Amino acid sequence: MKDKIEYLGDGVYAFFYGGTIELRANDHINPTDRILLDPSTIKNLIRHYSETTCMVPNLVNRGDGADGHYCIIRKHRDGHYEVWDEKLQKWCSAGTVFNLG
Repeated sequence: MKDKIEYLGDGVYAFFYGGTIELRANDHINPTDRILLDPSTIKNLIRHYSETTCMVPNLVNRGDGADGHYCIIRKHRDGHYEVWDEKLQKWCSAGTVFNLG
């Protein structure tokens, strides 16, 4: 695999080589800080993220019987599901989004 640098946001760059990721702060060429993540650390970081935050949102069929009607849904760490409400610009319960009383 060819070395690759990707901007992640908030001044953080990821430099991928082999199975290792190097995080670089503020500049990808002359960073102020560097953190090397080996595969086991990456795995632990992913595990920690999934245990302490909501899961990554997924695009799912809205369930209203019409093909092509989709919504963005995520599973919260406590087990309930939340749906993105575009009008409110926030995550809500399915009852709020679909007006289920």
